[in-house]
Amino acid sequence: MGDRLNVTIKEQRVKIYKVTIDKDILIEVPNNYDYNTLLKSIKTQYKNEAKLYLPEIVQIWSKNMNLFPNNIVYRYAKKKWASCSCDNILSFNPEIMKLPPHCIEYIVVHEIGHIKHKNHSKEFWSFIAIYIPNYKNIMEEIKNMSKNLFFL
Repeated sequence: MGDRLNVTIKEQRVKIYKVTIDKDILIEVPNNYDYNTLLKSIKTQYKNEAKLYLPEIVQIWSKNMNLFPNNIVYRYAKKKWASCSCDNILSFNPEIMKLPPHCIEYIVVHEIGHIKHKNHSKEFWSFIAIYIPNYKNIMEEIKNMSKNLFFL
């Protein structure tokens, strides 16, 4: 996971630094740029970054937890970081790449946990605590960061 995104807009490379809490991003583009093209390019970059980064994390945790998804997909969502379908397909919002690695790992473990427990029962949370004992702190951290992150 890099510390910036490199976006190509109409054959021009633009470096876009990742969003961090309490800081601004400055994106310099030509005067005649198209906002929708820029937005689409940024979304594509986050999706590509997620596709490179997340499968390895899912594979590591799947082996560790002995639970394996049937597929991994990437979809933008307005409020969800990820989900697990009843068919054990993990869906990740590419916006997840704006989070620190330990938060991403928690989300991956959370969704893999739904392969075994399809709800947020006491058994589910006990299962998650085996792998991420401080999950409550990480959940709070993600909640606080989510207030400040710019969702595309």
